[in-house]
Amino acid sequence: MCDPAGSFKNTKSFIRKIAEMGKPVVLSTGASTIDEISNAVDILNKAGCNQIALLHCILNYPTDNSKAHLGMITGLQQAFPGIVIGYSDHTLPNYEMDSLVIAYVLGARIIEKHFTYD
Repeated sequence: MCDPAGSFKNTKSFIRKIAEMGKPVVLSTGASTIDEISNAVDILNKAGCNQIALLHCILNYPTDNSKAHLGMITGLQQAFPGIVIGYSDHTLPNYEMDSLVIAYVLGARIIEKHFTYD
């Protein structure tokens, strides 16, 4: 959400514009720090958006199951009580749907699954 060139000001304006549309916001948190996520949530709230969901996400395609860091779902719940937490999954699909089941058990209430096929 903040690049090294310092364009967070532009990002804040963009987030504010999204909030002003009066729609629920689903925000993927991939590559963001807790402080960046908190700043985004504050901007959304101050702009009148009170329907926010945060999706834990690892920006790696595909993500190895062992590197999905699903415990972050619990971390987001603790850091942002009252906000819906979900999971944007980039692991390879498998029959058991391990990462999706674990994410749900940990409290993810929105599941977004990324996959490709030939």
